[in-house]
Amino acid sequence: MYFGRLGGGFSELSSTFKAAVFVAAFAAVAVTYSTWQEQAKASSGVIVAETQASDVTAYLVWPNPPAAPGLAHYVEHLAWANAMGGQERRLDNHSNAWTSGYAIGYWLSGRPDDLPDVLQQLLNTAQPLTVDPIFAGGERDVLMREYDFRLGNNIDMQAAERMDAFLYEGNQIATSVIGSRDDITALTYDDARAFHAKTHTLDAATLVVVGDVSRRQVSRALRNIGHPEDDFGTAGVTPVPFSLAVPETAYFRFPKENAAPRVQFRRVVPLDAPMDFDLLEVHAILLRNILDANVPGGLAGPLRFDAAFARSFQVSIWPLDEQHVELFVTAEPDRGVTLKALSDEIENVLQTIAADGIPIGSYRRLKDRFEGFWPNWTDEGDTQSWMADYTLERVSSLRRPLPPTSVRGMQGQISAEVVNMLMDALGAQGRTAITFIGPERTFE
Repeated sequence: MYFGRLGGGFSELSSTFKAAVFVAAFAAVAVTYSTWQEQAKASSGVIVAETQASDVTAYLVWPNPPAAPGLAHYVEHLAWANAMGGQERRLDNHSNAWTSGYAIGYWLSGRPDDLPDVLQQLLNTAQPLTVDPIFAGGERDVLMREYDFRLGNNIDMQAAERMDAFLYEGNQIATSVIGSRDDITALTYDDARAFHAKTHTLDAATLVVVGDVSRRQVSRALRNIGHPEDDFGTAGVTPVPFSLAVPETAYFRFPKENAAPRVQFRRVVPLDAPMDFDLLEVHAILLRNILDANVPGGLAGPLRFDAAFARSFQVSIWPLDEQHVELFVTAEPDRGVTLKALSDEIENVLQTIAADGIPIGSYRRLKDRFEGFWPNWTDEGDTQSWMADYTLERVSSLRRPLPPTSVRGMQGQISAEVVNMLMDALGAQGRTAITFIGPERTFE
């Protein structure tokens, strides 16, 4: 299954597919305080989260290193089929796999009593690929159908692929996860086996087990199937580094007569100095909320109410690493406004807000509302669920999750100075990709 590039953490709109993966797969997971405090100190590649869920679910995540477009996705399909031994269709309701620009992951659920079997079958994804070559060739047809479904007639996804390649130039995540039709046709079983052997080693894997099981039970189950805990993650898993190409602006045009006219405005900027990733992301989400609101320092007034440039718009901001942040604004023009005029106005408004700064009144107002972003720390269930979503996103982007005490402590570290520092950076040129979608007559 292809899920594109996943964002680095728990911002709500980091990726179209983030919601598809993590909200669906992980929303029911709940983790106890004691477990998370234990995990904060652990250097093991095994994370155990005790919950009251009726099933136990195991997740195995590997880094996705640079490779030919579509190759990791192809390997994911073959490794899952190899591990399931032809049972993958029967297990569709409680098993799956995914590939992103950062990671390749597999998950499988079962009853707590079946934990050893669940782990063994999941760990079979690390076994050398032995599927029939004819099956491997046929799986390329599956990938082609997936390509047609996700990108063939989806202009927004086609635009995302083009913009990713430009914005992330020189970085691993610039490479398409799904590839083109030609890329898929060129995939070979030999290349897949070589890539699998290189990547799917337990010393590079993170195993996450959630459910009504203890760490002792997981350790015992792993020993019983011949894979003690110290088999996992000993090679160390680190976030994928990011390096920004030279500042430049590129325009992409996707004319389609029956498409609603819209602009996609994306920008990646560097910060003057690196910042703790979790704290940076929290500030990015708060700034996003300010820009989205109809308050001084927001986009709603200048774009919609003071001057009718946009009929509607949405904003997302997220960090790519400790020193690079991405902004994504998508907007529909008001009557009589061209997409070029709308994109120019987005640029002008961003520069004006950066020059003027976020008014302290707007910051305080949206910071008060931001309390709803955090869980109710006095509600164990709410806290557990929130922390589970957060930590599983972190593992998916090759980062170690913080314990609840550290996450809760971030609430007292939010500042107007950091919000304005981010705004200053986003108002600069950076590396900007602007896409026009709709009837060509609406472009200029």
